[in-house]
Amino acid sequence: MEKTVGEVAIRDFWSVGPDDPVDAIAEEMVARRLTWAPVLEREVLVGVVSAWDLLHMRARGQSGDTPAWRACTYKPLTVTPETPASEASRLMRVAHVHHLLVVSPDGKVVGIVSPLDLLAEQVRPAMERQT
Repeated sequence: MEKTVGEVAIRDFWSVGPDDPVDAIAEEMVARRLTWAPVLEREVLVGVVSAWDLLHMRARGQSGDTPAWRACTYKPLTVTPETPASEASRLMRVAHVHHLLVVSPDGKVVGIVSPLDLLAEQVRPAMERQT
């Protein structure tokens, strides 16, 4: 039986708040070697802020004190925990995204799934057969 994204998603992830200043977010992204972060308010998705968003803000000369909600992309592509892993893979390929936020019916982000998470589930049975 095929796994769902709820079964393979990473549940421990870094996020930022809507009022966090973009300079602090940029510093933390560099330190963590991440290219994006969900913007959450009480676990509910506001948007996603990416390194590209922050670079564009700097290019426009905006202040480093600008809050995340002013820099983020609203309505990012999301899936529910029940979404089949194969559908998540298809969505990522079609939309040209590298991560999907897993959102519960009440709007709370419960995880993040990446192509590597999905690939690991596909190769795990083969790896287990080799041992």
